[in-house]
Amino acid sequence: MTTDHQQTPVVLPNGVQWTVEAERQRERRGHDFYPSPAVLATIPPLYATEETTAPEKILHLHYFVGGSDWYVTEIDPESGISFGWAEVTPGGGEWGYTSLPELEQINVHHGLVIVERDLDWTPTAASAVRGPDGNPRA
Repeated sequence: MTTDHQQTPVVLPNGVQWTVEAERQRERRGHDFYPSPAVLATIPPLYATEETTAPEKILHLHYFVGGSDWYVTEIDPESGISFGWAEVTPGGGEWGYTSLPELEQINVHHGLVIVERDLDWTPTAASAVRGPDGNPRA
């Protein structure tokens, strides 16, 4: 990683180039914010699941901090913009776009609050993801 946070493009197994800015908080987080190229290659590009109903959409990645959650269904490998379900306040979720590079840069209270990637997450249909109240999140 260079000081200006540029990243050498990585060619994913599906032939697409991942050119998103390099992580800034890898050391503080203790793990990679972005998944491996093999995992990234399995996530559909933006707009690829437009015809899929919301409950049937696959949530490929899960990011969280405190009571906030972001689930990724599609991703643009050039910008890091993702589409998915975001629930920033419990019970207040919605489908929309999120900049993963911006999530990665969140650093409040000198690193006490940073967004984490759920390392144990398994891609799951949106209908199967439940909130603390037992209701579907998406």
